[in-house]
This record gives sequence, structure tokens and C-alpha cells, in this order.
Amino acid sequence: MIDDQQNNKHVNIFWTGGWDSTFRILQLIVQKKKVVQPYYILDPKRKSAGAELNAIKAVKLAVVERFPYTKELLRPLIIDNLDEMCTDKVLLNSFIEITKTYNVGRQYSWLACYCDEIGEKGVELSTQKPGELYEQIVKDTKHIVVGNDSFYVLEKNNKQSKLINLFQYFRFPLLEYTKIEMQEEAERFKFDDILELSWFCHAPKWNKYKCGTCTPCITAIEQGLGRRVQFLGHLRYYLIVKTGLRKLREKVMNH
Repeated sequence: MIDDQQNNKHVNIFWTGGWDSTFRILQLIVQKKKVVQPYYILDPKRKSAGAELNAIKAVKLAVVERFPYTKELLRPLIIDNLDEMCTDKVLLNSFIEITKTYNVGRQYSWLACYCDEIGEKGVELSTQKPGELYEQIVKDTKHIVVGNDSFYVLEKNNKQSKLINLFQYFRFPLLEYTKIEMQEEAERFKFDDILELSWFCHAPKWNKYKCGTCTPCITAIEQGLGRRVQFLGHLRYYLIVKTGLRKLREKVMNH
């Protein structure tokens, strides 16, 4: 663990409107009283974009109403369009190759490319445990303490030298949190009901029902937050995910 005394600098963070990043935003401004600059990457093809932005708006209104001092801490959301990002295709393609090599999500390639374009490092990703990315990087991170806050960064070593090229732009404040631990902390600091305003489903049905079969829905159900998925989503989860139909469909589509 490294104690880093610099910094009352603001915190840059990708805010998706989901549980993890919303928890981190609330933790920073309510508990730690940090200035926060949130970023949202708009994917025009993503069915959940409207719901995510509505969730962000609802959270902002609710937190300022209950904790008025947070109005000065939460900066206006910066929204950038995915289709207009990453003009350096050579850099982007090099990042994409790394995600393929290490079997991590392709979204990290364009997030890293975006950070390079805006000249920022240390932008927060709200990665938590358990999960594939957690398992991939946890052994090669170091813990850094800055005042009343802390986060993890990836350490460079021979084994993960290429992965460092991708993840050098990020820090991971929630790496050792589970979703239930976030819920418990939110309850202690009286913002759990505000956290409930977050949105996570990538493919909502009729713009209001959680689908139950996208990765965030599956994660919510399997990591203790199944109450946030309605009956329809649970039905789809058991019929499509638990029976193996989802994997079969993906296999067919990939051939």
C-alpha cells in the first residue's frame, strides 16, 4: 500500500448510470466530499442510452436535494459520442489487439483511446469483484491511498507488459468491493435509496423492463441484486440463460 499525500485535485470518472459507477460518484461527493468530473460515452446503437442518462439526471437531482453541499462537488456531465472518438485508428487497433490477447472487454480499447485523446490518465473505472476483469488484473495491482480515499492501479511487470499499455489510463477504486458491500455502505451513509435510481440493463424491454439476459442483468441476479430485475427479466433469465439457450444462440451466430 502506498500513501500518496498529493491531491485535492478533482476525480475523473466514467459514469454509466449503473450501480457501480453511481455508487462511486455518491461515495466521492457525499462521504469523501471530493470534486468529481463525470464522463459519459454515448453509443447511439445502445438501446439503454436514454435510460442511463435519465438515471444520471435523477441521481443528480436526488443527491443535491438531500445533500445540498454536493451541488458544488459534482461537475456537469461531459458527454462524448462514440462514433466521433478515437480518430487515431492505429492506436485504437493496437488496443483492440490487446483486449483480444488477454480476453478482456473490447470497450476498454476505446475508453483507453478516448483518455489518450483528451490527455487524461487516472480516469476511474468502477470495476468490482467478482468478474473476469477483476480476475485478470487483481494480482498485478498496487493500492494507493490519497488522503481519505484510495484506489488500485496496474503495476508494470513482464507478464502484463501489454496489458499495462491499455490500463495505464485508469484507476480502480472499487476493485475489492462486491455489489452487496456497496449497498451496505450506501445504507450506512444514507444514500442507498438514491443508488436505487441507477440503471444497468443494456437491452430493456419496452423501455422499462430489465431484460434479464444481458451481462449487467445476469450480474445483478447472480450477485445478490436480483430484486432490481422484474418478473419478466427473471423469467427470461431462467428460460434463456440457465437453460443454455443464450450460449447456444451465440454459438450459432458466430458460425
